[in-house]
Amino acid sequence: MEHQSESPTLEELALQSSFQQWVRYPTPMLDQYWEMWMQGHPDRITLVNQARELVLSLHFPDDLTLEEVDEEWSKMQYLIQQESTEDVHVYHIERRRSLSFWVSRAAIVTGVLLGIALVYTWMRPLPMLTYKSGYGQVKNVVLPDGSTVVLNAHSSIRLDATWDANKPREVWMDGEAYFSVKHQSNNQRFLVHTPDSMTVEVLGTTFTVLSRATQSRVILNTGKIRLHRRIAGKSEAVVMQPGEQISLKKETKKLEKRMVNPEIYKGFTNNKLIFQNTPLPEIISQLEELYNLEVQTTDSLLLKKEFTGTFPINKPALLLEAITRAYKLQVIKERNRLVLEPVKDTL
Repeated sequence: MEHQSESPTLEELALQSSFQQWVRYPTPMLDQYWEMWMQGHPDRITLVNQARELVLSLHFPDDLTLEEVDEEWSKMQYLIQQESTEDVHVYHIERRRSLSFWVSRAAIVTGVLLGIALVYTWMRPLPMLTYKSGYGQVKNVVLPDGSTVVLNAHSSIRLDATWDANKPREVWMDGEAYFSVKHQSNNQRFLVHTPDSMTVEVLGTTFTVLSRATQSRVILNTGKIRLHRRIAGKSEAVVMQPGEQISLKKETKKLEKRMVNPEIYKGFTNNKLIFQNTPLPEIISQLEELYNLEVQTTDSLLLKKEFTGTFPINKPALLLEAITRAYKLQVIKERNRLVLEPVKDTL
């Protein structure tokens, strides 16, 4: 964490990378740090809120190249120079402007300069590594600390190119991944962030995280983890034990805990899809997410069925064939669209 001045100005506070990180991508550690700092400096709470509003009011694209950043920087420098020239010109014509007028003009220019500094800071982010797996592909990744991640199909993770031993190890993920985290001698924390504001905090353990459009869940295989979630500006934390699964219900935004067999959910690490009394709607969602398919059924009763079996992850056709045989269905194919419907009896 950066050294924090006892009496920072608005500009100094808004330009701090740790403050920007807290405002834009909060973590439990950053929440704790800044809450403690405000408790120790109650006279600076208004300043913190002003700096926070300033940071949140500025939005910039993440996909600009460094050349484009330099070009935009040059343009803004030119505009400020023009602004300064205009101020001098007006001053010679209207010498009798009040002091408050010039103070307000100076504040505007200062705000523009601060905004430009923020733009330049954000547009030059720290180097990030991104790992992605394609549809129907499982990918193995070794992290800077020797921990390993197995990405299920159509998944990704992002992390800093280098990790500081004095800061938490952080990974941002989307999709589904199995983590095997190495414990560090200094008890360095390991944080996994998901798009739906959940953070998994661990020291050394194995677990699976799923974060898809239809569902999110965390399953603990070994060790002990703490699951954090931010909702409506508040934080909640749940401690998990091995064999527990916590699911986030998209409709209610509530967390649900239950005991499961973790080995079933890590089958993809061995290139397998394992189902044990799995509801067919969940299997259909996996077919769509893992293989870029659109699966529909004309039989509403089918959605109440369950299915058990193990299949190679790179052969979804075998899974479809088993389901159609088990429930006497036929598959109508239209490019990436599949329709499951009952086989019509023939006389």
